[in-house]
Amino acid sequence: MKKIFYFILFVIIINNKLSAQKNTIIQGKIWAAPNDTINVFIYPMVFGHESLGGTVQRITTSDGSFQVKVPNQTNPFYCTITTKRLGNLLLSDLLIEPGDSLIIESNVSMQELALKKSAPPIKISGRNADKNQAQHFLRFIDRYGTTPIILNRYYNLKDAYSDIEGNYIIKKRYLDSLLNLPNISINPAVREELKFNLDLQKVGSLISVFRSISEKMISKKDSLMAYNQLKEDYQLFVKLPMQTMIVDQRFKFISPLFLEVAIIKTIVETKIKKGTFDRIPAVAFLPQLEQWPAACRQEVATYLATELILGGSNVSDLPEMFTALTPWIKKPLLKAAIEQYQKTYAVGVSVFPFELIGVDGKKQSIAAFKEKTVVLDFWFTGCRPCMGMSKFLKKVKDKIGNNNNIVFMSICVDEDRDRWLKSVEEEEYTHKDFVNLYTNGEGREHPLIKHYNVSSYPRVMIIGKNNVLLETNPPRSDSPTNVDDFIAALLKFTN
Repeated sequence: MKKIFYFILFVIIINNKLSAQKNTIIQGKIWAAPNDTINVFIYPMVFGHESLGGTVQRITTSDGSFQVKVPNQTNPFYCTITTKRLGNLLLSDLLIEPGDSLIIESNVSMQELALKKSAPPIKISGRNADKNQAQHFLRFIDRYGTTPIILNRYYNLKDAYSDIEGNYIIKKRYLDSLLNLPNISINPAVREELKFNLDLQKVGSLISVFRSISEKMISKKDSLMAYNQLKEDYQLFVKLPMQTMIVDQRFKFISPLFLEVAIIKTIVETKIKKGTFDRIPAVAFLPQLEQWPAACRQEVATYLATELILGGSNVSDLPEMFTALTPWIKKPLLKAAIEQYQKTYAVGVSVFPFELIGVDGKKQSIAAFKEKTVVLDFWFTGCRPCMGMSKFLKKVKDKIGNNNNIVFMSICVDEDRDRWLKSVEEEEYTHKDFVNLYTNGEGREHPLIKHYNVSSYPRVMIIGKNNVLLETNPPRSDSPTNVDDFIAALLKFTN
């Protein structure tokens, strides 16, 4: 009798394990050019442009057909679908659950898409697809059915709140209408997640406006009364609502949107507390992490590290932040990310040994500059911030004068060589007296770009003698005083 009982128990356990692992299928037919590539990114977590534990499947297609299978899925993940031709197809950070079977199809023609007709461009059907169709509808309404929020338009938070609240009401009514449709199949947890993300959008927009107004007030030295009023409005419109929102949130899904808003809030509130939007040490942000619940604090902390490293944030002393974070980042995926950052971006580590093509068609190796300090600037044609960085670095170089120990190296990720050469000639994104290099048509897929996760442009790094990394976040180009700060950092490394 006991043998039968144990056998039945064994069968139940095995069946539970098998049922917990479910295959997921994402397939469809969308717009594509001849020999186009459809990229399907899947990831449990994404920090800006950097995904953790993610993979990408690339499907070459002429008619837009694609299929991706994700076997043995046990936890929810997120999915973004792009094509080389069209980029983001309004399908980003789709929430995918175990056992989903999605069919994604173009819902309008390319001509209608170009003219921004009133119909959402994609139809999503299949098992458990209602939540993804709702996400797509909401993003379409957000893009074409609401008032654009232009940050520098506002001089107080109340006016911004009026516009942002108006957009929120439109989207909330639309979401409610979707969720109340007959026969819609969205489980309660996902319904709450969709509503939570809608609230997050509103808070995130208000934080961005608050930052814009604060920077203007601090730079112009506006009256203390006006600034105190701004902070009171921030308390009313942002801090209190956010506290209420996260009290009951169980964070079954830690969405990319939540992490983005959490990081913006953490950074802005730190800067306000310090009374400056200028360069401060990275560890100064850590106390603000205490506001986030334990259920998501490690994720927020890891995203903070990612943003400060890869997002071009105006901070100093990143290695100290790694040291401070290491003891309390326990989750394996997050711990591995922090350890990888320490390994890749620590002061004194050897740089990636790259060799690239110069304007004369000859290869240039970083090893040839091991006796120099190298200012490395990554850019692409069409990047307006890259133009600003180019002017900034030219000012730095001109002010230094003839210093043979310092080299300015400009690396372009354009895939078209002629376009790169034209940009070099016109000197908008770089200068002829820089060492101008090209990623050989590989663009952002080049090993150097992938090694340093260069996804936000421009990106500047300083390499010292013996090809060791010295600085991943030198002073930025958005303040004239930073030219002197940048020069001081360079001379510190070269002396």
